Amino acid sequence: MVLVALMKNVRHYRLTADQYEYFGTWYASVIRELLCMRNFGNNFSHLAQALIPPIKPTEARRAVRLLERLKLVTKRNDGLYEQSHAAIRSTVGLAPQCIRNLNRQMLEFALQAIETFSKKERNISGMTLGLSPATYDLLVAEIDAFKDRIESIVNRNDTANRVFQLNVQLFPLSREVDCDTNKKDGAQ
Repeated sequence: MVLVALMKNVRHYRLTADQYEYFGTWYASVIRELLCMRNFGNNFSHLAQALIPPIKPTEARRAVRLLERLKLVTKRNDGLYEQSHAAIRSTVGLAPQCIRNLNRQMLEFALQAIETFSKKERNISGMTLGLSPATYDLLVAEIDAFKDRIESIVNRNDTANRVFQLNVQLFPLSREVDCDTNKKDGAQ
């Protein structure tokens, strides 16, 4: 019941395949968030340096122009930007390689975060689990529901002052084994 109530608060804007450029770099989504926290004016050098790792001022300028062109942000009279849509999701038609590259970049940043940030600034943990296909499907549904709840919480946050990346991974670490065969082998 709580999940249903939370989901009513989440409004998604689905990017189409012609907007894949947004997912082409890791920093477009970060800049989309930062622009709404502080007025960087036309100081693209300062904006570029606010990212971890920093990017080039020309990349920051290009990302802002992309966000404006795609109507993902609009500039207010006071110079601060507003997001046109609180949440963005890709559509099925978006090039899978584009999303894989973005995920790969974010995972590389997660590896760096282990060494770069203190435990107070990052939360990285894991679990190794034995799963059946049905349990796997159930966990995927739970992960999707969890991400929806996180999104709802974040959409109500009007005092954000930093951009974070949340990754949730669930992937195989072994091949499938026939449990019935193993039980028979072990019983002999």
